[in-house]
Amino acid sequence: KQRKGRHVDVSAFITALITPSSRLSQEEKNEWMTEFTALGMFPGQKEKVIEACERALKIDPTFAEAYYCKGVMLNDLRRYEEALTAFETSIHFSPNYSMAWFYKGDLLNHFGREEEADRAYAKAKELYAIESGESYDDYEDDFDDDEVFDSSDIDSDEEEHIIPTEELNEQGLLFAQ
Repeated sequence: KQRKGRHVDVSAFITALITPSSRLSQEEKNEWMTEFTALGMFPGQKEKVIEACERALKIDPTFAEAYYCKGVMLNDLRRYEEALTAFETSIHFSPNYSMAWFYKGDLLNHFGREEEADRAYAKAKELYAIESGESYDDYEDDFDDDEVFDSSDIDSDEEEHIIPTEELNEQGLLFAQ
């Protein structure tokens, strides 16, 4: 029997079954993003979010949103060089990712690379305008200072609670393991 367009033998078929796909479907990416968000909601979980991003990237090394999420967490942990690399990789795989361009601009500005930062901000604003139909000029001051945005600086009325991954999993908040 001709096996045109199929696996050459049973061994090749079984190998294909157990080898993870190099690309995630949009539904799978959404599940990973839900996990990143669920973990990121709780203070003290930034390293866990980074680990989840790295697990997703082992499955799909082109997952731009995972690089972005990893970059946000690295930035919050003040691991700026690693964060910049993550944002640049996110942009490599998704050149129209406006928020990755904004963070890249913040980090370049932080490193004193002002001309590159200005270009990154301009690109981010251009993409934001295309995505939203709005101009980002009203927020320009937010992207012209020397401080790197840190989402952990946002005030919270609640005390910091570290919630173990196992508890999140029991609550049904973690999807991709």
